[in-house]
Amino acid sequence: MGQKNAEMTFCVDVVGVFGKETVDLCDTEEQFQTVTVGQLKEKILNKLPFKGRDYIRVEVYFHGKQLEDSSLLSDHGVKHMSLRRH
Repeated sequence: MGQKNAEMTFCVDVVGVFGKETVDLCDTEEQFQTVTVGQLKEKILNKLPFKGRDYIRVEVYFHGKQLEDSSLLSDHGVKHMSLRRH
């Protein structure tokens, strides 16, 4: 059996105009519970392969609802590897 507290990276899959990417968010469940939508957007922008990212608008949707930057991913039921961005 696996260890319950084994170290892992908490991440989500995002899908957008640039294809599918996995975004690493944090290292523990406790940290994951405090990640905001705005923090996720910043990590998505950091993965873009070109300059000028300040002009890109990122919108995050989960189950058809647009998520606000200040809200926690966990408040919307987002779990490890569960998010999709359109």
